[in-house]
Amino acid sequence: MISIQEKTRCCGCGACVQACPRNCISLKDDQEGFLYPFVNQDECIKCKVCTKVCPMQNTWSPQKPLKLFVAVNSNDNIRLASSSGGVFSLFADLFLKENGVVYGAAFDSNWEVHHIRIESPEYLHLLRGSKYIQSKIENTYKDVECDLKKGRQVLFSGTPCQIAGLQSFLRKKYDSLATLDFICHGVPSPGVWRKYLKENLKKSDIKSISFRDKFYGWKLFSICFEMKNKIFRERALRNAFMRLFILDNLTIRPSCYNCSFKNGKSNSDITIADFWSIKKIKPEFDDNRGASAVLCNTSKGMDLFKKITCMYEQVDFDKIRVFNNSYSQSVTEPANREAFWEYLRNNSVNKAALKFSYTMKGRFKRSIRVFLEFIGVKL
Repeated sequence: MISIQEKTRCCGCGACVQACPRNCISLKDDQEGFLYPFVNQDECIKCKVCTKVCPMQNTWSPQKPLKLFVAVNSNDNIRLASSSGGVFSLFADLFLKENGVVYGAAFDSNWEVHHIRIESPEYLHLLRGSKYIQSKIENTYKDVECDLKKGRQVLFSGTPCQIAGLQSFLRKKYDSLATLDFICHGVPSPGVWRKYLKENLKKSDIKSISFRDKFYGWKLFSICFEMKNKIFRERALRNAFMRLFILDNLTIRPSCYNCSFKNGKSNSDITIADFWSIKKIKPEFDDNRGASAVLCNTSKGMDLFKKITCMYEQVDFDKIRVFNNSYSQSVTEPANREAFWEYLRNNSVNKAALKFSYTMKGRFKRSIRVFLEFIGVKL
């Protein structure tokens, strides 16, 4: 049976839960708010299916993209509503317009993040934009398998570990399945997100949330809460939740400090990301409204890219190490991580951010340095 001896060896993808023939595995929150598998041993028949589909217990080979592009959606409204260049929407449209199915992360009514399935373009806005919380995968791997067996064309988007989890769960290749992931900094705790909302906002008054609001531009993005009577917007570097995630790396899942799926190891067809250093590489794309890096990892990914209509140019693959270090490098686990979590148990997220985001004297310089590294600027 699946047994997590070290939390660094579980990415929370949920493949074991959905593969269990006895339905005796469930995901439960730990003290940090991350989901881990729990086995009902009275029901377990020790078939070991759960360990066979666990992506963390398998070996994944790196893959070099066939081609790398900078790309921008020509629809400015969609691009402004997207995290970077609005390219995900173009790929999703291909499937939805041909009676296909798209899976991705969306907020629920309680402002938590789940993976959902959509069949109509009218619901695509739910999947658009970054959600900086690890999503609950639910039963979407099973749903994908069902769609594929019915002959449906499927696009599944998610983190690299979720893509690896899906492929491990399926245990075979499907021509009708396309997978799309993104260059991942790591996933922050859903538990910290719940705590932050409870301490700062009334959930019932929230109309929408954007982690990558472009009111101040793409490069200096904000977190924005549209409330019933006002809009609350705060620069990412000034927001407690965002700072603990992006700058301090304190709320990131333990497995993310040594991610098993860097360098294309998820074997996705397409990888997308912010093309942060676009000003240096392709300045004609630099309008501060967002530009996407599109890594076509497979021939299927290349074929899909040829079908979308956008402004694009090919870029040398080596540029990826310039504009986004997270493609090949995991974030470093902070030395004060344990002390942070101990403090957070009895204090607010805002207080924890003030205490653990370094001294006021050094915070500004460090914030600028780490943020520049986050957006791929070499110092």
